[in-house]
Amino acid sequence: MTNTNEFHFTHARDSGLPWLSQLEPQARASIVSASGRAHFNNAVRAVGRGPVDWAVELGYRVAQRIVQDVPSFDEGDDSFEVLRMATESTTIQLLLALAGVDIGEASTSEAIDCVNDFVRRGISLDDTLRGIHLGHSVMASAFLAACEEFGDPAVRLTQIQAVSERMFEFFDVFSAQMADVYLRETTRRSSSDDAVTFELVSEVLRSTVPDNAQFAKRVGYSLAKQHLAVIVWSSSLARDADQLELQNAATDLLRRLHPTQKLVLPVGVGRVWGWASPAGPVDELVGAMMAVPLKNGIRAAVGYPASGIDGFRRSHREAEAAFTLLQTVDAPAHVVPYADVDLLSLIVADRERALEFARRELGALGDDNQYARELRATVAAFIDAQGSPHAAATRLNVSRNTVSYRIRRAEELLGRDISERRAQLHAALMVVAATNEPRSAEAKSAEPRSAEPRSGEPRSVA
Repeated sequence: MTNTNEFHFTHARDSGLPWLSQLEPQARASIVSASGRAHFNNAVRAVGRGPVDWAVELGYRVAQRIVQDVPSFDEGDDSFEVLRMATESTTIQLLLALAGVDIGEASTSEAIDCVNDFVRRGISLDDTLRGIHLGHSVMASAFLAACEEFGDPAVRLTQIQAVSERMFEFFDVFSAQMADVYLRETTRRSSSDDAVTFELVSEVLRSTVPDNAQFAKRVGYSLAKQHLAVIVWSSSLARDADQLELQNAATDLLRRLHPTQKLVLPVGVGRVWGWASPAGPVDELVGAMMAVPLKNGIRAAVGYPASGIDGFRRSHREAEAAFTLLQTVDAPAHVVPYADVDLLSLIVADRERALEFARRELGALGDDNQYARELRATVAAFIDAQGSPHAAATRLNVSRNTVSYRIRRAEELLGRDISERRAQLHAALMVVAATNEPRSAEAKSAEPRSAEPRSGEPRSVA
């Protein structure tokens, strides 16, 4: 009988499938890996970069097919990337097994984390197994097609038979392991304090009117006080920061508030929610939070402080809005208060409309070239400095004359003074800077003006 707890592939290193080394991804640019760096790098050392990139690409297609065919697996939040972690790492694991590498177990840590996440999200065991079997079907078809394309025609039937036997041995053990993981996690969560707390917190966030005394008794956190919410997550697709590291990071951040109470709650793969009741001047305490050095890959979003049950919800919604924004735009800081991105969050809530607004507002000043970017940065600094050329020059580390020259050029491209529609101009500059979105070819061709300096004009007089 097969042992479902361990899976030792006993085939020799010379797997008899030399064509595996010829595998290459179809896309010119390889899809960024979602599995752990160690797993990816070990696989590259074992079988080469081309086959591993091929497996990454196949794992992505597997995740897409599961989401498409099984309604329980939606693409909301970061659930697709969590699913892709599992499908990719499993595809790589199967590749290694077929290549004759001793993989130890069929399952990977990413696949186990993903199944645990399915339990948390309420995806049934039937749908979980359906997704697993569908994924295996897509993988099997791809490997068999590759065998037929690259295998030696003289021994093709033998190789196809060998591939089929090894794959279905792998799939049988993997499915059993994942079912076991699902059932154990279900049992654990049914009696888990975190699961109970998560349900109670979710009820509060859904605007259910809670019994504050009962909530405080069950969770150990009073809703009647002032609250400041944080969301801590791993920004790496590979989720290299584990849950314990994220919880420790959230606890460390909240500790800087000198709180009278705090609540830290893991809510899924790569994410932790937190609340605390600050004791002292909130602005100073948030400043201390921003100075906390977080490990590479860990990020945090912070809401405004607010009081009572509504404040508990509102501060969390603001942290969630900052978190959502930071999935698509870059931020220099590891800890980002909502206060720093509140306007931008509102502006880019509808990304396409925001980009159209920015293109229309900026005209040629929105062109995708170095000089236009230089002018936009100068205009933004000038507006932030309340129209002071000296202050803008200091911020940009250029001369005052350079700022004045660039402002005149920007006004020529805009066709108006910067003082006109200043709020709209500032918002448009924020959109372009945050989204790093170049203007479309259609927009460029329709615009007669250019942000390049005219002949004889210096690019800078700094």
